[in-house]
Amino acid sequence: TEREDGLWVKENLITDIPLHISNSEAIRLLFFQISDDLNVLRSWAEEQRALLVDNNTYRKLLASNGLSLANIKWIPQEIATKENICATFEDISYDTDMPKLLRKLNKKNDSTISLREFTYSLGIPSTLALYPFQCLLILEHPNITPGFLKDFKLYDKPNKPPTGFFYEDGAYHLGNQDQVEYLSGVKARRGASNARQTFPITQKAATLINEIIELTAHAREYLKKKGDPNWKYLFLGSEIGACPPSRSGFAQWNASGSDVYTTEIMAQFKRHTPKRGASLKTFIHRISLTTVRSSRCIEEYIATADSKYAAELLGHKTEQASLLESYIPAPVVAYIETLNRPWFPRHSPSSENSVSHTLLATAA
Repeated sequence: TEREDGLWVKENLITDIPLHISNSEAIRLLFFQISDDLNVLRSWAEEQRALLVDNNTYRKLLASNGLSLANIKWIPQEIATKENICATFEDISYDTDMPKLLRKLNKKNDSTISLREFTYSLGIPSTLALYPFQCLLILEHPNITPGFLKDFKLYDKPNKPPTGFFYEDGAYHLGNQDQVEYLSGVKARRGASNARQTFPITQKAATLINEIIELTAHAREYLKKKGDPNWKYLFLGSEIGACPPSRSGFAQWNASGSDVYTTEIMAQFKRHTPKRGASLKTFIHRISLTTVRSSRCIEEYIATADSKYAAELLGHKTEQASLLESYIPAPVVAYIETLNRPWFPRHSPSSENSVSHTLLATAA
């Protein structure tokens, strides 16, 4: 793509990659800029993750000090307290008439809290609120594809232990279709005989999944009671407020009409990057699970100069330089292949010695 300044760049990653750059510029830009951009995303996602988890814990604390309003036909606004609303949600979950109760709460307190703000403050996830968790999982394991996350089933059958995620032999595992595997996804373009991928997950990834399970517990039980098969999937949330839940999709900040969230998202990212204005907006619009995954894979490739390892991360069975050239210019691939850099540590998920984490700590 040709940018406004006339520079031609590749746009497969979060970071713009100029097509005509010197080798020294390539190392500086590709390694440090990609790592920096990924650290900005990681920092934002960790903050949003912590907020949602804390809000969920806060709701349960409030509920313990409230009374359910589920069996009261006419609710006077005097008892429409936050504690009682939380207790009602704990009691009947998504059958709670949240808009009605919020109207009474706003009137009682002379406030104007929106339904979206209110349910988020209570840790009730929307269909897009789990997007930071999805980003973090891919940052932790770049061989996880967006398609795998979208279709991943946590459970197979009712009243049975989760077949998709379990602890066994001192380690956490993800499985698929009742097969005891670490993590399994399907990439059709690899061919039927090579479509299944399996690999272990880290403690960090297991913690993220446990948090998602806790956040979606009410949604899962609600859908199960309604006979909705979507209860089996990992990512669940409400499209609006605390309406009946459904499977969660992915945020698309660069999609048409997505500017309604741009101001809010930009405000969140400003706490993690010096980018401002059009530069920040462009950066945010470039973020997708696909570009996040590609950027992490290329970050690993630059750190290791191991094209075979990069191909494995990208989900390709064979090692081909042309595969990498679809992400970064061919001369840069050729140059990286000639380097011998023991001072570029290989990234390992959750490693305190990884360059990504070191740069983040330095920036902080």
